[in-house]
Amino acid sequence: DKCAIKLSFIKKNGFIIIREEDNGPGISEEALPHVFERFYRADEAHIRTAGGSGLGLSIAKTLCSAIGAQITAGNAVPNGALFEITLESQKK
Repeated sequence: DKCAIKLSFIKKNGFIIIREEDNGPGISEEALPHVFERFYRADEAHIRTAGGSGLGLSIAKTLCSAIGAQITAGNAVPNGALFEITLESQKK
């Protein structure tokens, strides 16, 4: 099955919010607190059939911290994953 990904951004109260939302299976409640940990893999068996090394979201969090942004993970309604990066907009 194909997974659709929607990217958007919003300027709100002096912040820019970059949002990624998909219609995949989402993130289990048990896995959600761990998704930004290095080498964490949310698949039950932690095997490589789904691909990946478990570093992508950890790298994303490190990069966000380096630029003063915050990244969060959650679930979209009715299904899928939702990631948001929030950073302060530059005033000119």
